[in-house]
Amino acid sequence: MRYVNYYRNELKAITGKFPDAGDAIPPDVFDRECPLPQLPAAMRAYYLAAGKHRLNTVFNPLYPPAELELRDGFLFFMDENQLVCRWALQETDLTQDDPEVFQMQENENGKVTAYSEKMPFSSFMAYALTYYAMQDEEPEDFDAWERRLNLYMECWKMHRVCVCCNQPVEDPDEFHPFGFVTMNPDDPDYPRNYRGAHRKCLTEFADANRL
Repeated sequence: MRYVNYYRNELKAITGKFPDAGDAIPPDVFDRECPLPQLPAAMRAYYLAAGKHRLNTVFNPLYPPAELELRDGFLFFMDENQLVCRWALQETDLTQDDPEVFQMQENENGKVTAYSEKMPFSSFMAYALTYYAMQDEEPEDFDAWERRLNLYMECWKMHRVCVCCNQPVEDPDEFHPFGFVTMNPDDPDYPRNYRGAHRKCLTEFADANRL
């Protein structure tokens, strides 16, 4: 129950309201749909608290219970939105309450390498939801705009250097969160949280790549 309350409180802090009954997956439905006999408590609790929340599909889609996939020693639960990578838990860690999350990257030869995200599942989901909220549709009221601004400001405080030009971003109004940066977490430049960029740099990058 503590993980369910944790996710509910995180979503309240991020979106301004607790998930409602329609956002949750009832335990009997989850157990019927999930093909796996055992899951970490933190993962199961997320589905019970917010498995159908709209933020799960805003950016990097979370798998529904029926599509959780155990393969090659890992339990896959989320795709990067352009299929650059996937996220998974180690099969040997499934008996833990809140195991470490791994980013799975496949090279051009089909070799898959696992890189630790250096955070447990519960923290990873809170981190992901915070970023997804910044990618969501335009806020509908003043309180929503204030929450969005607070999220951007927290991101700016953590990373004030542009990932495009590597120059400081002095003005928070010129800072845009970059979210997950897919690279080798063993690289000394790997971001432990959000990274960001000058809005001008992102515009130039998008124009150059016709995004």
